[in-house]
Amino acid sequence: MGSIKPPDIMLAFVQLFSAVLASIYIVGAQAQAQVQMEAQVLPKCTKEYTVKPGDTCDGISAAQRVSTWQLAQANPQINKGCTNLFVGQKLCLVRNGENCQPTYVVNAGDTCSSIAKKVGTTFDALRANNPNIDAKCSNIYPKEVLCVAKGGKKAQDQMEAQVLPECTKGYTVKSGDFCDGISATQGVSTYQLAHANPQINKGCTNLFVGEKLCLARKGEDCQPTHIVQVGDTCASIARAAGTSFDTLRANNPNIDAKCSNIYPGEVLCVAKKKGLMYCQEEDM
Repeated sequence: MGSIKPPDIMLAFVQLFSAVLASIYIVGAQAQAQVQMEAQVLPKCTKEYTVKPGDTCDGISAAQRVSTWQLAQANPQINKGCTNLFVGQKLCLVRNGENCQPTYVVNAGDTCSSIAKKVGTTFDALRANNPNIDAKCSNIYPKEVLCVAKGGKKAQDQMEAQVLPECTKGYTVKSGDFCDGISATQGVSTYQLAHANPQINKGCTNLFVGEKLCLARKGEDCQPTHIVQVGDTCASIARAAGTSFDTLRANNPNIDAKCSNIYPGEVLCVAKKKGLMYCQEEDM
């Protein structure tokens, strides 16, 4: 058996040190993004949870009795696969006016119809309280946590009335519509459309024909907009619009710190002032 040479030990040490630094950077960036996002757009958190070793999103939802959708909506910093949790991370379980109860943990063999029948509600009410469920209920899975409130659409309407500003401009989904297409034709940013319609899932795969969307809420219509083209960067977009990178990110909080996640077809707000409530001032 060969012995480990000094250069090998040094290389291993350098690799380990680099990995530790990378982890510290990622955790810090996630925590900072979480604080900034919550301060800008989310209702006050009224119940928190601290992530422990071995936690998963569905496990937290089940133990703390909040739906999978509610946990995701209350914590937009969590990615789609819930793979970026870290020990010590502070999550919000309940935001002001946004606590759908009671909950139900999906079992193998469950269907939306069987769940609705079991708890004494309807399929429409189940979907209204869990907007992540698709039209055919083909995407529920064992251990997912659903809200099974009997209020359904009425409960959702009451929740939105409590926490979201009044809608000042609406849109009805048509056949073939998708989120970025709607944003582009209606002149609203991708972020604004998502923020004004929390029932839309992260992939925008749960739109349905006839659905009523809000394009702008009172005090939250960030103008003008720009459709990202192939080759665009945040720097080039900001320069063309006469604004700065910091302002661009402030008005589009979905853009990451390195501007590595913009994509062709995405619609950005390119206002020259920061913050949704200030975006219309130049037209006043």
